Amino acid sequence: MSTPNYYEILEVSKDAEQEEIRKSYKNLALKWHPDKNPNNKEEAEKKFKEIAEAYQVLSDPDKRKEYDLFSSNPSQNFDNNNEGNKPRPFHFNTNFANPNDIFNMFFNQRNNTGNNAFESIFSQHFGHHQNQTQHQNQQKQIKKVQPKIDTLPFPIKDLYLGGKKKITNRLFENCKNCNGKGGILHECQICNGQGSIIQTKQLGPGFVQRIQTGCQNCQQKGKIIKNICNHCMGNKGFIIERVFIIDIEPGTKDGQKILFEGQGMDGEDNERGDMIFIIKEISNDKFLRDNDDLHFNIDLLLGDSLIGYNIDFENINGENIKYYENGIIEPSSMRRIIGKGMPKFGQKNQFGDLYVHYRIKYPQNQKLSNEDKDKIRNIFPCLQMRNDDDSPSEKQFIFRSELIKRNN
Repeated sequence: MSTPNYYEILEVSKDAEQEEIRKSYKNLALKWHPDKNPNNKEEAEKKFKEIAEAYQVLSDPDKRKEYDLFSSNPSQNFDNNNEGNKPRPFHFNTNFANPNDIFNMFFNQRNNTGNNAFESIFSQHFGHHQNQTQHQNQQKQIKKVQPKIDTLPFPIKDLYLGGKKKITNRLFENCKNCNGKGGILHECQICNGQGSIIQTKQLGPGFVQRIQTGCQNCQQKGKIIKNICNHCMGNKGFIIERVFIIDIEPGTKDGQKILFEGQGMDGEDNERGDMIFIIKEISNDKFLRDNDDLHFNIDLLLGDSLIGYNIDFENINGENIKYYENGIIEPSSMRRIIGKGMPKFGQKNQFGDLYVHYRIKYPQNQKLSNEDKDKIRNIFPCLQMRNDDDSPSEKQFIFRSELIKRNN
């Protein structure tokens, strides 16, 4: 078996930079992926495997160096045990990673266990050096700064009317003198700037365990501050007050978010997070909101519920609501007034409805005279005619009972 020419397989020169190798692998892997070549699957699988093996060797500096040394001195690589003293082919690793795993790793996908394929595959096959290289690449990536989230309480009336409100918020801002570093940074001598330390443990003959732990000396940053900034005294920044103008649209609902992109807290590498305000609706002691509808309770005396009543109250927006209920108003009944509810968010001149609920109040601790009872019987002839003397006394009830008063 001859030694494969990994440079030819990846279609790059021997002095190709890592970025060129990565780009070539990406293009070739996409071109020869078996799923994209259903009519030529056997050849595609072979090519796909060769491309993955070439990439595993040439993307690792140590393995590439070993491969280049072997390729440049083929005469020094003979196996004396082979018949005919034939050249021994280059043999980097018989346990190459699965080509599909390499492909998934490259495009930053994840395997079924939820672990990053890049970390699991390369740490297994390339060992310590690859772990350190990966950690350096991760450190170079700008971390997304977490957004600053605050809650803003608003009465229902303000959410009905809308408007603008000025809010002052305290936020962390990087020191401009040291660029948010806290001083002059030096590479950590314990982890050599990696942010982590690899410990090797011998488990037995031929079995070695590598454990990666975070460096405590630099708090996994890879850098430590030696010359403290005399402006922020090593704190990397200051707490400042920033003013926000909150624009509340009519009909804004509880839980809605208002985003100020890139106006939150400063983070590393001068990346600034977002500022998010969450609307918190303050409950009203008279009005209850249900999405775009409003509910309002009115207490009526029993007499008013029987003979009709002039309804007159102020809506949540200050508008006077006035009408006459003609006829008997039944307990727990309600009237729907169309278009007098909350504005519909984002819909101009569109409103929900207002529901007026009637609660009937009965006389308390009041006894009617016989004359009043007769008047009521004349109005409601269906009532049983009897005198108070005919009413049974409490002792005449043959079963125990109690009057259950309904709670309104």
